[in-house]
Amino acid sequence: MAARWWTKGARSRPREDRKFAGWAWAGATVSLVERMWHMLRKRLVCGGAGGAASAVLAGLMVMVPSVAMAQSDGVSFSPSTDFPVGGDPRSVAVGDFNGDGHPDLVTANKAANTVSVLSNDGSGGFTNGTDFPVGTSPSSVAVGDFNGDGHVDLAVSFGFQGLSVLLNDGSGGFANRTDFSAFGGVPDSVVVGDFNGDGHPDLATNYASFGSVLSVFLNDGSGGFANRTDISVGTSALSLAVADFNSDGHPDLVAPNGIDRVTVMLNDGSGSFANHIGASVSDQYSVAVGDFNSDGLPDLATASFPRNTVTTLLQFTFGGGFFYTQSSNTVGDSPQSIAVGDFNSDGRPDAVTGNNVANTVSVLLDDVYGNLTNRTDFPVDAGPRSVAVGDFNSDGRPDLATANRTANTVSVLLNTTTPNTPPTITVAAGGQCVTDTSGSINLTVGDAESPPGDLVVTATSSNQALVPDANITVGGSDANRTLTVATVPAQTGTAIVTAQVSDGFATSTVDITVTAGGNQPNTISGTTGADMIFGKKGDDTISGQAGNDLLCGGSGNDKLIGNAGDDTMYGANGDDVLSGGAGADHFSGGKGTDTATDLTAAEGDTQDGTIP
Repeated sequence: MAARWWTKGARSRPREDRKFAGWAWAGATVSLVERMWHMLRKRLVCGGAGGAASAVLAGLMVMVPSVAMAQSDGVSFSPSTDFPVGGDPRSVAVGDFNGDGHPDLVTANKAANTVSVLSNDGSGGFTNGTDFPVGTSPSSVAVGDFNGDGHVDLAVSFGFQGLSVLLNDGSGGFANRTDFSAFGGVPDSVVVGDFNGDGHPDLATNYASFGSVLSVFLNDGSGGFANRTDISVGTSALSLAVADFNSDGHPDLVAPNGIDRVTVMLNDGSGSFANHIGASVSDQYSVAVGDFNSDGLPDLATASFPRNTVTTLLQFTFGGGFFYTQSSNTVGDSPQSIAVGDFNSDGRPDAVTGNNVANTVSVLLDDVYGNLTNRTDFPVDAGPRSVAVGDFNSDGRPDLATANRTANTVSVLLNTTTPNTPPTITVAAGGQCVTDTSGSINLTVGDAESPPGDLVVTATSSNQALVPDANITVGGSDANRTLTVATVPAQTGTAIVTAQVSDGFATSTVDITVTAGGNQPNTISGTTGADMIFGKKGDDTISGQAGNDLLCGGSGNDKLIGNAGDDTMYGANGDDVLSGGAGADHFSGGKGTDTATDLTAAEGDTQDGTIP
């Protein structure tokens, strides 16, 4: 099972200023000029390919699919339910071990020399753990189908110089155990990825007492891992995560050293990791991966238990595994693990830490710029050493599980975040033709949870030559807003002006089609949506079709036809003929001898006194 990282479709919002962390490649420092150029390039170029969320079922980082609906600005979880496991659980991971479609839990229990497997009852409740022996002092557990039989197996790093692989018997039993020799010292984290591209999930581990060495164990296809390669990383590696950082289709590794940097190790496709890239960041001990700024590239979130912070490191837009520090934010005391999930279901990956001293988890929400903020703490049992994410009650929301080394329990917290209704925006009746080339229409905005005055309305144009963004003005207040558009007088054609309303977490849009004719006689027909049509000079025939339209005839003897919808028609200079059609229309003839063919008060039609 190749580990993958979280990504979501690109967004075109501007980004805040960023603090550069410094980076080097293969020991060569990049010049300050190059660094500044790349920072500037990152600020100017936004966007990228989208993708789908997936699960990396490892001890320190687990992700679940995002839910495609907007959510409120905060998160909520049920009080934790605690389930007993073996002594001193150091790691927790998620997998469907008995094949019933519900994610189960497994812990690595250092004092008990066991793993505890807890079966999910489908509603987020778990049976007391069934224990299976492993090597001495296990510290981390990861999951994958190592022998290709369709059942989820276990890999456990243990004690001195060992990995235990436990093959699933199909019903969630793990009596079939094989131990494999590691490099030396104490194997710590174990992660899963198809490092040599043969379709079989491989393993990698770091060492607590030999910090500058990693080991990669290649799978023989039957769940055997005797083929081990040891890699010198030149610095300590205190935990591991997996992602394809340089977009070459091969899973790479990343490790924080706990002192001054994280190291990205690029995979050459054969399971060799000779190419190392460093990013400067202090005192980081645990790492997880997510696309925090929605540019299609995997970013990093690291946890520092000496500093009680979470730091996000974003990839430069040119990719390749080069990172800079975006922001750091405080969490609970002694965060010793970090995981990623979309906890408020806004389509962006958030983060959670297990805080060993505070006996809490801290949930931080992604603001789309790559900042993890809006922290909320939730209590768990004593000594949370590891945190994992999974949808334990099948409600589409990611839940939490912690391995609590002091209490010898697993705490499960079910996500109870209330869905947020996206705001609404519509084109309302009314408007005004300001000149032959500019006018304004009315918008109505609303939101079920937020006061309308708190909503932010912006607008952009699809045709900068005809309607530059600078020529669009949003006004009004509360639920009643205005959109004023000025076309460039010398230009003709069509632009789609998209008005967007945001409550800070969800957005909605409405399109207005802006059409400008020339100074010769024009025949212009609108769309089935909202239109703003400018005839300019000449004897024009302008039809609005459906929608609430603004029809500006300009100079000349014009014929304006609203058709369906609540239309506003301005004849301006000349002898004009105005026909509203169905709907409550407003008639303004302007100067000249003007005629209204169907000015009907019963339909709600009005005029400004220019129609006889």
